[in-house]
Amino acid sequence: MKKVGKRFDKNNIDLISSFLNLKDSCYTFEKHFLGKDFHQTNLNKLSFISYSSFYSSFKDVCDLPLFFLLNEEVSNEHERDFVPEILLEAINSEKFKSMYDKESGSKSHGGNIHIEEIRYLLSQNYNQIVGSMMLDFSVSSFSVFEYWIDYFYNKLCQNHKHEILQKRRNEKRIIIEKNKDNIDVCLDKISKIPGDFISFPDKLSGVLSFVKKENYKRDLKHDRKIIDFLSKKRNAVHNLGIHRGADYELQHKGVDFVLKQDEPIKCDSWVDCLAITGELIKIYTAIIASIDLEERQVESFVEPRIDNLAIEILSKSINECFIFCDDNEESVSIFKGMLVNKFGFDEESSIKFIDNIKNNKENLDFSNISGIIALSAMRL
Repeated sequence: MKKVGKRFDKNNIDLISSFLNLKDSCYTFEKHFLGKDFHQTNLNKLSFISYSSFYSSFKDVCDLPLFFLLNEEVSNEHERDFVPEILLEAINSEKFKSMYDKESGSKSHGGNIHIEEIRYLLSQNYNQIVGSMMLDFSVSSFSVFEYWIDYFYNKLCQNHKHEILQKRRNEKRIIIEKNKDNIDVCLDKISKIPGDFISFPDKLSGVLSFVKKENYKRDLKHDRKIIDFLSKKRNAVHNLGIHRGADYELQHKGVDFVLKQDEPIKCDSWVDCLAITGELIKIYTAIIASIDLEERQVESFVEPRIDNLAIEILSKSINECFIFCDDNEESVSIFKGMLVNKFGFDEESSIKFIDNIKNNKENLDFSNISGIIALSAMRL
């Protein structure tokens, strides 16, 4: 293994750096494109309010591979001292049940085979495990892109959906009129027309119809090729990582990315794979940025995640503390303790939250406390 600073595996460190680069891009766009209030609220990591977006979702799917790679380096640094002990404890626990087939009379190999298999896995099969992890990331990262394109489409593209469905109905009507004397031909042709399902390529086209091409700062034609490539790569998960479609090749920034028919997904460089996947972040941002401001509605690309019960409890507590008790020292102390013990605030953030509430005290009433809570949570 190549070590960095005589300690860590260089390939793993490069992968960790690449995943951190992806997260850093998301943090940057979340703050400077969506807005610092959304960004700050998410950084506060409060249990009752957060804002989900393409960027927060993409950050989340980077966490599992980062968790794996970081733990791999920690474990490897200690030469996996505790692996045998962990396996033996698991095998000797009451939850481990040795297989026994009554009909054939065959017994399992017991714990020994697992110890040997894990030893081989850790010493000889690591690259294959990383490959599986990267395929999983291809699936989850593209799913993030697909979800948020779908989210935008459902918010703003209802006319596009209506046009597609109406076109299909018209096609069916024409088929019926031309083949009314031959029911079998009629049914065969109609069956080939999709029903009410709108495919992802159609939804992407609907979203892109909002794009002002003069505002799009990238090569849209090339970006669609990137999306198509990553979509085909993601779909290989349905075939154990084997690409079943025709050969597909994409060249991006001097690197060739190739999918070979009936062959497993391969990549010469995992770092390059992450780089092409990271283009989804830039593509999504370019799409949203190129849409006219009057069409760029926040609710079409930001989804609040609110714990309504927690907000209701907070609202009542705020009323008791700051209205009925006129924010006396004792009531404020009780309220602060509740923030720390039940709502995940730390000492500093609880003080800032209380100060924010006090600054809005003149606006407090039962009709707008939820909004003030959200605003106060943004500015910790």
